[in-house]
Amino acid sequence: MRFQHISDAALRQMIANNDLHVDTLFGKFLLINILPNPLGPAYYSMQLLYRPDPAKTDWIQTPLELVGGRLQNWEANCQFQKADTAHLGPQMASVVMITVGELQRMRNWDGITNCVNIIDVSEEPQMLLKAESYNCENSQDAAAEEQSPERVCCQQLISLRQKKIIVGPVMGVAGGAVTAELSSLPAGAYSYERGRVLRVGK
Repeated sequence: MRFQHISDAALRQMIANNDLHVDTLFGKFLLINILPNPLGPAYYSMQLLYRPDPAKTDWIQTPLELVGGRLQNWEANCQFQKADTAHLGPQMASVVMITVGELQRMRNWDGITNCVNIIDVSEEPQMLLKAESYNCENSQDAAAEEQSPERVCCQQLISLRQKKIIVGPVMGVAGGAVTAELSSLPAGAYSYERGRVLRVGK
């Protein structure tokens, strides 16, 4: 993952100068939208900031990684949904799981797209898993819903539990050309050891 170091003073000034919204997660992570993106046009504007060493004042800043193609209005509409944190594997690596999403409203239905990032934040950031899910809901017209070419329901439960990453089976149906870009990992439990994500059991 791309990242940069930023001092506490520079971060406070950047937030004040740009009137940025800041989500504080578990008292030690910050999630902010930054426009323009200081890491370059190839990266998204939603940034995670954290301190691997609480004794130091500098932060590490890294962009969340969007997957799939449904979150087209990332800067304008994508919002923080939920987060979790855990220590994984024998080395008890510190990781954070962040879910961001966008609600899309059309004439006959509403849909929400979520994107999950699981990041090792022990030192320099390392992406362990990224996945997209999409769910169509609250249709105003059942007949129109059945005819919609964008009718998609494609979800996957991903969680941190008992020092492991848990990837659930794919649920739902894709009735149109657009589908979600799910995790590259098959359903199962995964340990994290020495920088590698390893499947546990069958």
